[in-house]
Amino acid sequence: MFCWGSNQFGQVGSGSSQPTYTTPSPVANPRDPAVVWVDMALGEANSCALTDTNRVFCWGRARDGTNGNDNLSNNMYSPDQADAGDLVNQLYGHGNTMYALTPSGGMYAWGLNDQGQSGNPSYLDAQLKGGLFVMSNILMVVSGPSFAMAFQDNDGVVSLLSWGGNERGQLGLGSADAVVRQPTPIVPPAGFMWRTYSFGLYVWGNNSSGALASADSMGGIVSTPMFNPLEFSSIAGGFSC
Repeated sequence: MFCWGSNQFGQVGSGSSQPTYTTPSPVANPRDPAVVWVDMALGEANSCALTDTNRVFCWGRARDGTNGNDNLSNNMYSPDQADAGDLVNQLYGHGNTMYALTPSGGMYAWGLNDQGQSGNPSYLDAQLKGGLFVMSNILMVVSGPSFAMAFQDNDGVVSLLSWGGNERGQLGLGSADAVVRQPTPIVPPAGFMWRTYSFGLYVWGNNSSGALASADSMGGIVSTPMFNPLEFSSIAGGFSC
């Protein structure tokens, strides 16, 4: 596995404090014999990766608990095993909160929790130093800088849940609440059901720079799902591609 770019906090994982890598650098292997990397997730200034033995290793900025351990002050320049809560087979991350799914669909979270990003409303601390169990029957998780969404399967009925920061309506709940700590179902448009994939696209959130691909709501906030008639096979957030 190779990383490159800014290494201010050790997020390249090379084992060195060199500040910048302009070419791909191999991530230092934390075990002998070497572990086999199978997946990875990148945060704002940290990185986590999954091994073929279902273990999670993290490195980079230690603040907010994003590396999944008790270290909140010393940046990590090489991978160290995280307390992900259980054996993991899927790994997700964005911003300063990381999420892991177990083979049985259990979801764990660690890192920044100042806006309820963990999805566990009973845990109010701003930082999670290790994997906190959130909920069961999760198929997939995606996350933004301060919020997250997940597909949950309850006996064949798929719900799309969202939680965390909502200052721009990004949770799609039709709510003006700035923070939603309880994972809450997004109500689909009439006549539709949520699936993990679709050829129709619904968008919501901040459209101040046209990120929702709609001129109708240019400059405003869309807090409930709005249909885009074009056909897509995949979608990613940010400035949207």
